[in-house]
Amino acid sequence: MADADAIWQIIADAKAVMSIDQNPQWDNGYPSPEIIKADIAKGYAYVLLLGDEVVATATLWQEKDVNYQRLQGGRWLYPTKRRPYAIIHRMAVSFQHQGYHLSTALFTHLFETARTKGLTYLRIDTHSKNKKMQAIIARRGFTYRGQLAGDRVAYDLDLDAPE
Repeated sequence: MADADAIWQIIADAKAVMSIDQNPQWDNGYPSPEIIKADIAKGYAYVLLLGDEVVATATLWQEKDVNYQRLQGGRWLYPTKRRPYAIIHRMAVSFQHQGYHLSTALFTHLFETARTKGLTYLRIDTHSKNKKMQAIIARRGFTYRGQLAGDRVAYDLDLDAPE
């Protein structure tokens, strides 16, 4: 859990930026330090390093998520029962390093990691008010699929699909 403090600082920075942007995505204590530690313990937390410094983080969740069962206003590319998937959660870049497109490098790393685990179908969601993340998600090739509970917009991506 050597990276836990660095990850937590990046999450805290992201919460502050979201608050300024009037984006309630990470309000009310979410994500908590306990969630971050659980991600690390399961081996689902990933970081991007610049030299020895942790500059970005994300979780590559490799279990089904009940929050993804009820998609409104659309449908997933593949039904949950037909194809296993991974979910990208809790992506954030340190405040000092925002604007340098580090999320692109982090997404690339997550895509490669998912492939090595045999997971080539990915899902991701963000709050409807998180326009910055929605733009990043779209640039990485994800397709909008509908809404989830909590005013969240959902996307997916088949890494094996022809470009």
